[in-house]
Amino acid sequence: MLVALVATTAASCTAAPDGPAVPTGRDEPIATPTGPGGGTFRYGIGSPTAIVPPLAATPDDQAVVDAAFDSLTAWDDAGSPQPSAATTWSADDALVEWRFTLRPGASFHDGTSVTAADFAAAWATLVAEGGYGYRLADVVGYEAARDGDGVDLAGVRVVDDLTLEVSLTRPRADFATVVGHPALGPVHRGQRERDEEGWRSQPLGNGPFALTEPWARGDFIRAAAWEGWRNGDRAEGGIAEVLFRIGDLDINYLAFTQGRRDLSPVPSDALALAAEEYPARGGEWDGPGLITGRRPEVYLLAMNPAVPPYDDVAVREAVSLVVDRAGLAAANEGGNLDPATGLLPPSLPGARADTCELCTFNTTGAQQRLEDADVDELAIWFNAEGGHERIRNAIRAALSGIGVRLVSNGRRPPPDLAAYQDLLETGEAGLFRLPLVADVPSGLSVLYPLLHGDEVPARGGMNYMRYDNAQVNSLLDQAAATGDDQQRQDLLRRVESLALNRDHVVVPLFTYRHAVVVAERVRDLRYGPMGLVDLTRVSLVG
Repeated sequence: MLVALVATTAASCTAAPDGPAVPTGRDEPIATPTGPGGGTFRYGIGSPTAIVPPLAATPDDQAVVDAAFDSLTAWDDAGSPQPSAATTWSADDALVEWRFTLRPGASFHDGTSVTAADFAAAWATLVAEGGYGYRLADVVGYEAARDGDGVDLAGVRVVDDLTLEVSLTRPRADFATVVGHPALGPVHRGQRERDEEGWRSQPLGNGPFALTEPWARGDFIRAAAWEGWRNGDRAEGGIAEVLFRIGDLDINYLAFTQGRRDLSPVPSDALALAAEEYPARGGEWDGPGLITGRRPEVYLLAMNPAVPPYDDVAVREAVSLVVDRAGLAAANEGGNLDPATGLLPPSLPGARADTCELCTFNTTGAQQRLEDADVDELAIWFNAEGGHERIRNAIRAALSGIGVRLVSNGRRPPPDLAAYQDLLETGEAGLFRLPLVADVPSGLSVLYPLLHGDEVPARGGMNYMRYDNAQVNSLLDQAAATGDDQQRQDLLRRVESLALNRDHVVVPLFTYRHAVVVAERVRDLRYGPMGLVDLTRVSLVG
């Protein structure tokens, strides 16, 4: 699925109590290691908005939630679902009725058994209040739960303590992958009923790490390895605790350079120096050193073929040809980008490079097509913040070189994110920027809401182009109903090729990479494509 219309925001600047170089109003020492392994792993994050699964909305939220909670499934390195809180699952032949069997003997951090009802309650909260509620949009009763007051999801049935059944409104071959998202973890119903604030600030989870004190907002979140964890295997000699250190990007990276963080994001203007000072030591996503593995995100331009002149396929082809993808990738985000050659993010299972036939910089080809279409002016829309003006300027310069004007945002300042989304929902924009962000490792979850004719914004989808092609719709429906991974990926590749090479309703510009650095003393850390770290594998030396 897509995380729509994201804008770049700066995390709040906060204190760093484990060292003297950054001032702090609180002196919070690192605890003496306890538990199955040793040492405190200091994880630099931005300021979370929530640390319980159904309310988690940002990557920083999910980093904490992923440590303290387990969803029904977990994703392996290939993005495939693996047992976690659920040991087995199955679906009917139509892939609309799903059954999950929970792990016997698993409990929350206070020893209370985890039951199917805890997941049902969490999912109802997610749909009613959470940012990732759309993950359950295909569950029967979703609209009523989303719009109602305290209405449970009708399609989620608690058969018994260890059995959860889910009815969908349409086939979803990737549903076992979807339920691995951190936001779909359980809620300790008793804690929430007794103490709502305690549940929000020091929630009792079912994951490998248990919060040992309330969230110190603006400072830190501390969680110790929990010996009662049953949902997986912990590496021998692993860390005793994780200390999530809250700070803005610059503070966390500064603290890392001073030896007071073990993992930190890297500001784009520091990437070149970080590559020299902390060279990569592992694979694309492995520490220690600088990790720049591919993120599941693509920067897109999208076009509504009902809005002139984008109703002419030649004009849509020209938009693709006039983009200097290599130049954009080198000039933005510290060069930590790759030119896009396909629609699916390259880190997703089944993604294929070089799908896009016109993802080349060819101003001569663009000029010929625009001249044939008698077009000397194009209009583009984008929201404020996020550096989109730089992208516009590069495209404007290329178009100007062939005698075509580029007008942005109706010759007005770019709108804020909310106003921009309102504009796209009207269908009036012909050419506009659109982020493609996969929050689960599934190509189906990306292409279906983006390209299916039924998935227009009014119905909760991401098809802002109003693209409606019978062949593409049929292929997407077939993919959703195909249980075999390879066959489903083949169908999705056909969809991708049609959208990119025949109809040209979307134009990929570049793809993103992570930028995090890991301390030399850290072993077995993998910062995966989805931006999550399996802390049960991490250990410290020295």
